[in-house]
Amino acid sequence: MQETTLSGWNGLAALVDAHKRQTDWIYRGVTRSCFQLAPKIGRKGERKDSRVGCQGALLPYSEMEERCLLEEFERKAQPLLTLQPKTKLEWMAVAQHHELKTRLLDWTESLLVAAMFATEKGRLAGSPPAIYGVRGLSEADDGEKKDPFNLTEVKVYRPAHISDRIAPQQAVFTVHPKPDQDFRNHPGLHCWLLDINGTLDMKLALDAVGINRAALFPGVDGLARALNWRHKWGTLRG
Repeated sequence: MQETTLSGWNGLAALVDAHKRQTDWIYRGVTRSCFQLAPKIGRKGERKDSRVGCQGALLPYSEMEERCLLEEFERKAQPLLTLQPKTKLEWMAVAQHHELKTRLLDWTESLLVAAMFATEKGRLAGSPPAIYGVRGLSEADDGEKKDPFNLTEVKVYRPAHISDRIAPQQAVFTVHPKPDQDFRNHPGLHCWLLDINGTLDMKLALDAVGINRAALFPGVDGLARALNWRHKWGTLRG
């Protein structure tokens, strides 16, 4: 994995300029670069053995348990959905949208959107925020969409507009056949570390060009969070 440090808005703008003709990149913003780059279903600590006391002993990822989780979601969510997913992968995307643990990982086709998610929590202790980028991944074909458990390599999935957030966030997913493996080991991955002292400068600039919670999370909640942030930093407009 290649690592580069971006300093403030100027560093990000230079990267956007360098990538403006390279349309096959996808990006993921993380608030700490030390976070494991893996789907939630496969992360350490997501399964525990309740028979070993209140803390529980850690259990490894299990594909059988993942299948059971998704099947239970499908069975119980079906009467609650207006539009019914047509494939197993579309069911995964709907489940992911509603915060069920799946083998999908969220990405975006926009560097600016990734930067907003990376800097959203500002300065945190530990490792700096970062943007991951990768290009050249194959897209899931029709057969793999019907049964994503048959995938043998990480692939890209561009979902239908199951949510009003998909379009403004330019959202895509990667589908991971081995969800417990850290994608940071992928040879084609690039990591841009964001200079801690430059994150506020970057956030103010992103807000100025309309990349904020109100734009990416349509609705009153997103609007309120965006206005709260502007109030905090004295950038409210009349």
